[in-house]
Amino acid sequence: MITDGFTYVAVLILLAGGLVTLEKGTGWALFRYLPAVVLVYLISMLLCTFGTWDMAATKPAYGTLKNSLTYAMVFTMLLRCDIRKVLKLGPRMLLGFFSASLTIMIGFVVAYLVMKGLIGVDSWMALGALCGSWLGGSGNMVAVQAALGVSEADMGYALVVDSIDYSIWVMFLLWLITLAARFNVWNKADTTQLDAVSRSLEEDAKLNTGKITFQSIIL
Repeated sequence: MITDGFTYVAVLILLAGGLVTLEKGTGWALFRYLPAVVLVYLISMLLCTFGTWDMAATKPAYGTLKNSLTYAMVFTMLLRCDIRKVLKLGPRMLLGFFSASLTIMIGFVVAYLVMKGLIGVDSWMALGALCGSWLGGSGNMVAVQAALGVSEADMGYALVVDSIDYSIWVMFLLWLITLAARFNVWNKADTTQLDAVSRSLEEDAKLNTGKITFQSIIL
């Protein structure tokens, strides 16, 4: 059993780094259905369940690591956010974004009210973190998880559900791409601004190929 913070953190880093390396380097079909982030949660939950580390002894290291990484990750993620390009999308696109965000939140609330008898009264916290993931990605999910104090076990179950739903949703979206042109014609949608912003983002991505380093963050 692990009883010191250093070994505890080292095992977590090895687990996360190993899974990400396998996902990027092997191309295994497993990672299409269970991304590395989901496996990290599941394996960590199993290690905790089988008593790999002492909860009381590793609690200080866990709290310090979680708080520091959450804030650093959110800050680093925002370094790639260009507000000017967001504003160029125009009021209609921004209204569509906020409308979609609102309906996602309403959907999670309705799902909780309907299913709370089966999934538990306290499941709203895990659903809140999952809602954050659908609104703003994994960084947002971790931030909401930290704010609400969602346990790792609950997040493990939530991520499994998210992985299944996400796979089905992405397949549906890929199918809808073939209908996009006809839908735009039927809806009389003007995609000129959106296409211009998309081209601008692609050009920026080609130019900004360098990774964010510690030195660039300081500068």
